[in-house]
Amino acid sequence: MRCSECQCEQNRPLETYDGRLWCEKCHAPLTRQVPKFAFTVNGEKLFKLSEIFYFRYLEGAASTVEFSPNAARTNNLNAEKAEEFRDLLEKAVAYCTEAAEMGDPRAVERLAYYYDMDLAEPDRSKALRRKIAADHYYAVCCCVDPVDKMSCDAACQRMTGEEWKALQSDAARRMMRMLCAYSDKVPGYEDLNKVRNDIRERSGIDVELPDDAVDIRPDALTIVTRMLNACQSATRAPLVGMYKVSKADLKRLFGDENGIARKMLKLSKKKLYMRLFEADKGGKSDRADWPLTEMEGVKDAIKDLNGDAYIMILNTMGQHALGHKAKKVKKLFQEGDDGSAISEYAEGVIRGCPGGCTIYDDDIIVHMNQGPLRGVKAAADKFYENMIKG
Repeated sequence: MRCSECQCEQNRPLETYDGRLWCEKCHAPLTRQVPKFAFTVNGEKLFKLSEIFYFRYLEGAASTVEFSPNAARTNNLNAEKAEEFRDLLEKAVAYCTEAAEMGDPRAVERLAYYYDMDLAEPDRSKALRRKIAADHYYAVCCCVDPVDKMSCDAACQRMTGEEWKALQSDAARRMMRMLCAYSDKVPGYEDLNKVRNDIRERSGIDVELPDDAVDIRPDALTIVTRMLNACQSATRAPLVGMYKVSKADLKRLFGDENGIARKMLKLSKKKLYMRLFEADKGGKSDRADWPLTEMEGVKDAIKDLNGDAYIMILNTMGQHALGHKAKKVKKLFQEGDDGSAISEYAEGVIRGCPGGCTIYDDDIIVHMNQGPLRGVKAAADKFYENMIKG
């Protein structure tokens, strides 16, 4: 993955709470940043080359497999033959990537397929490959531009309207199949009905969903538990969690004596801090709040709570890209400048993301080192500004 602004090849792109990806160097957006679709001579040549290499890869791979009604058996490959197949696939993906960067819509859809099928950048995480695939599929199936209005070199053969619609339908079908195939949702595409409606409204394509795929988003309790389990991650620990929960959710969360929530209560409050705020209030000055520092306090909070609440979790354990600066962010979220229990930053998250979200160091880093925004405080202010804008 390469940034179109600074041409930096991404090692670990920044990922913000809403699932969008950003360049690790210049912080330019990467998500859905597909070039404007166009049919160019070079793009067409590269895409055709890519398809030739991919066909040769499939042809060679098929010749090594014997099919039976029960299973498929792969014959032993010598190292030279295996290297030849890898080379064919790498060339197919490389040429396709170049064509996609030139705006060829066929290459964009094919590149989405390569990421979807784990054929592109296999060293990246499965979650990131699915995210990249979804962004590319979405760019094709939700494109509102008619194919006859797309730029086309005189020497190129433009896609027909029928071919364009078929490509969009294929992208929509593949994307929904991919999104429905995993219990862990792709950031930015969690609401499958919304994605389906986007496709219908933008391209007129109606994609069917499996009956069990509509309501498979994790519930609040599951999300909070996942966040707490990730707090000591040695690779990417969450920084702030803000989640809307019910009284029943809280009883279940803290009811298990051996559960993760009880364990977290016993940790140093300097590393992990939890607090509860009333949800059904108009502003931060009206919210009752309870610090969750010991089990007796948790029981009192649950007893006093009327309706839903927001549980805020501030974490500096585990691996943080901000390093020691993560503590500064924790302090900004922990208490308000006016002495109130809830800070402007925490209130901003509630206003901008009413259902709650998980915030990582990347959400702050993406606003750092941009013009006058040099420090953590300035970056947190920009984060707050963008959050309340929605």
